[in-house]
Amino acid sequence: MSKGLCELYGLPAAELKQLLDQDLFAGLHPDDQPGVQADLTSFMNRDSSDYQSIYRIKLLGQEDYVLFADHGLNYACFRHRQLLGPEPGQL
Repeated sequence: MSKGLCELYGLPAAELKQLLDQDLFAGLHPDDQPGVQADLTSFMNRDSSDYQSIYRIKLLGQEDYVLFADHGLNYACFRHRQLLGPEPGQL
């Protein structure tokens, strides 16, 4: 778990790992889950060399969803998550 992701969730690495191990899609907006799941499955099966997804997620203790951009590269085993900001319409 990256330091930045732990800070976003407000959890120590061990607790965040446990949370995401139990439910990788914890806090993910229900309307975004099918697309994110399909993209991630394709990426993990190496059907594509990269993974890119923008989705809404509700962080622990938050009322509103925020936008995340998630990127991954198969050949480098690299994944990056970036907080984009509040969900459109929440400003």
